[in-house]
Amino acid sequence: MLKGNRIYIFVLLMAVLLIGGTSYLWSLKSNVWKVTYASDDKNPFGTALVLEVLPQVFTKQKIQRVDRPIFNFLKDKKLQHSNYIFIGNEFSIQNADMKALLNYVSDGNNVFIASNAFSAEFEDTLGFYTAFSLERQVDLFHLENTKETYENQLVNPQYKANNSFAFKGIEDGYQLIPEDTTSFKVLAVDNANNPVFIKTKYGEGTIYLHSFPLAFTNYYLLFKQHHAYVEHCLSSLEDQPTYWDDYYKVPHQQEISKLAFIYQHPALEWSWYLAISLCCLYVLFRIKRQQRVIPLQASYVNSSLEFATTIGRLYYSKRDHNDLMKKQATYWLSYIRSQLNIPTSKLDDVFIQQVSDKSGVESNDIKEMIDYIGEIQIREMKDSDVKRFYTLIQKFYKKSKR
Repeated sequence: MLKGNRIYIFVLLMAVLLIGGTSYLWSLKSNVWKVTYASDDKNPFGTALVLEVLPQVFTKQKIQRVDRPIFNFLKDKKLQHSNYIFIGNEFSIQNADMKALLNYVSDGNNVFIASNAFSAEFEDTLGFYTAFSLERQVDLFHLENTKETYENQLVNPQYKANNSFAFKGIEDGYQLIPEDTTSFKVLAVDNANNPVFIKTKYGEGTIYLHSFPLAFTNYYLLFKQHHAYVEHCLSSLEDQPTYWDDYYKVPHQQEISKLAFIYQHPALEWSWYLAISLCCLYVLFRIKRQQRVIPLQASYVNSSLEFATTIGRLYYSKRDHNDLMKKQATYWLSYIRSQLNIPTSKLDDVFIQQVSDKSGVESNDIKEMIDYIGEIQIREMKDSDVKRFYTLIQKFYKKSKR
C-alpha cells in the first residue's frame, strides 16, 4: 500500500510540474508583450526608453521619479515652473490627489498625461470626455506582420512640416472631445481628424492630455519617426525641472497580498488553480481507495497446557487424591447426563449397561469407574488409583465421541 501511494504521488507531482511548466512557457510570450507602462520594464510595452529620452528633451534640468501619491509628494511643497509627467493605461486618482494636482498646475506648473482613460471627476473638472471606437483592434503579438496602422498628425504650427506618424498594429484609438472648444487647443489628431492630443490653461499653468499612451512605449520608440513624434509631444513642455510619475502605473506594493500577486501573473494563476484542482482530486481518490487502518492484534496464545500444568502441580503438591478424583467423577457424571441423557441418581448394573450401550465403552471399564467412585468415600486413594481412574475416563471420552 505504501509503495503504491509513492508511485501515485510521484505521477501526480510530475503531472503538476509538466502542466505548470507548459503554462509558464505558454505565458512567457504574453508576459513579454504585456502592457505595463512601467519605467523599469524594458519589454516592448514598458517605458524604459522614454525615460532615457527625457534628458534629451529637458537638457538643462534633471528628471526626478516620483513613487508616492500626488498629495503626499506635493504636500508642504510650493513648486513653480516645473513639469509633471504621467504615462499609463488609466489616470484614476483620488479627489485629494486631483485637488493637489490642480493646485500644482494653478501655481504655474505644467502636467502631461498620456492615458487611455481618465477618472470621471477629472474629466468633469476640466470639461472634456474620452471617446473610443468599438472597431478598435490592437494585435500586440503580431505587430511586425500586421498591415493596420493608426495615424496621428501633429497640427500645431510649431512642429516641423513632416508631422504625420503611422503606428502599426492599431486600427483606431481613443479621442479627447472638449465640451468647450474655446478652452482647449488641439495639438494632434488621428485618421478621422479626431483630437488625440490637446492642452488647456488652468490657472497659471497648462495641462496636456494625450489619448494614445502606446506611442510612448519601448516598441514604438525603436522607430525613428516615432522617436521624433515623442520628442515633439514632450517638447510642448518647457525645459524646467520635471517629475516622472511611477506611482499610478502599477498596483502599489503595500496593497498587494500574496494571493493578489499570484493573480497578477497568468502563469502563477493557472498553476495555482491547477494545484488546487489536483489536490482536491488526490483527496477524493485517496478517500475512495484508501483502506481503513486495521490495528495489529497480538496472536492468540493457547495457555491451556500451562493452566493444566499449574493445576496439576497444585494438586500434586497437596496430595489430595480423593478431592481430585471427586472432581473428575463429578465432571464425568455431568457428561453422562448432558450428552447421553442417562440419569445418574442410581449407579447400578442397569446404569452401567445403559452407558455401555450408548457410549460403546465396555461395561467392565464402566463398572471399574463406578467402583472407584464408591471407594472415594471410604478409603484414602493412592497415586496409582488416580492414574488408573484418569486413564479410564480419558478412554471413555475418546470412545464415546466417535
